[in-house]
Amino acid sequence: MVASSTCIYCGSAGPFNEEHPLPRCLGEFREAPPIQTGVCKTCNGEIGRAEEQFCRAGPEAFFRQYYDVSGRASHNRVNPFERGSAGAPAIDYKAIHSGLGIEILWELNPGEETVREVRQIVVVDTEGKAYPIRVTQHMTTSPRLKAQVDVLGVSPKEIYVFAQPEEIEWVNSLVTDIASGVTWSSGQPGKQVVGARAKTEVGENYFRSLTKIGLHYLIATSDQVTGAETEFDPVRAFIQHGGDPNVFFKEEQGVIIDRDSPLARPERPIHIVTVEWTPKWVASRMQSFFGPDYEPPIYLLRLAPGVSKLPGQGALGHAYVYFEDGPEGKFAGDVSEIITRRK
Repeated sequence: MVASSTCIYCGSAGPFNEEHPLPRCLGEFREAPPIQTGVCKTCNGEIGRAEEQFCRAGPEAFFRQYYDVSGRASHNRVNPFERGSAGAPAIDYKAIHSGLGIEILWELNPGEETVREVRQIVVVDTEGKAYPIRVTQHMTTSPRLKAQVDVLGVSPKEIYVFAQPEEIEWVNSLVTDIASGVTWSSGQPGKQVVGARAKTEVGENYFRSLTKIGLHYLIATSDQVTGAETEFDPVRAFIQHGGDPNVFFKEEQGVIIDRDSPLARPERPIHIVTVEWTPKWVASRMQSFFGPDYEPPIYLLRLAPGVSKLPGQGALGHAYVYFEDGPEGKFAGDVSEIITRRK
């Protein structure tokens, strides 16, 4: 790694702190290549706010819950099934309630293969169609909830309410103006559902976070560039200020690394980050939570046209692999080099 003596974003002389390309919300990995200088504390903090959407609203947020992956101990854990983050909505995870025969919202019990009902009301119209509405912690008055019911534009035939016993008094104060009679159901943990579908929505901040991963990984692993080169001006500007992700990204299917058969998957979830370069372009590829339960898309990130300090052709890549039996001390897993190719 070639260290920059000034911040590649603002040009200041620091102070710096150690920066890891992979967001800390995915865990800390032993032997992960870091950036010691080149990103000042102020810029690192500002860029980190864009990572909230990556960590708390996208597919990665779903699998953080599924595998019970924790981030920094100093950060409050956000339930991505209850609320969104950084401009993205909460995850919609829907399935039929076996006892009622209607579709409702569910949330994962962290680290378990079970679910429980999201705190919600479910409006069922005269044709039997269900409309689940989250009851969030920020709903302190009944008009806010009633407004969401009214916007549906349907005639409620039945309304079901799901809440934990300790939440009933509060939730009841919200639903009194909606209907004279509702059916209560206390959420029960430890359930399993069939045919559940998860819907995530992400925006610009999600792709800013991915771009930061790709550029910072190149900086951390390369002994030829610092990230301050003029060829990286557009991608640095996107990380800092946003823009059109389509300028930089293309989604691919398949896998980055070779495997024995088209159906073979890692036994444990892994994150893969690579960089490749030729005289005409520099690019990064990444996959998150590739494992036995999920084959994610590959995001191809165009970092720059040919960079003069990266002559010839080459590639580098690492796999961030979670430990089989959970964290070991402060580490969630190990890092191993999977690609080293230079010509």
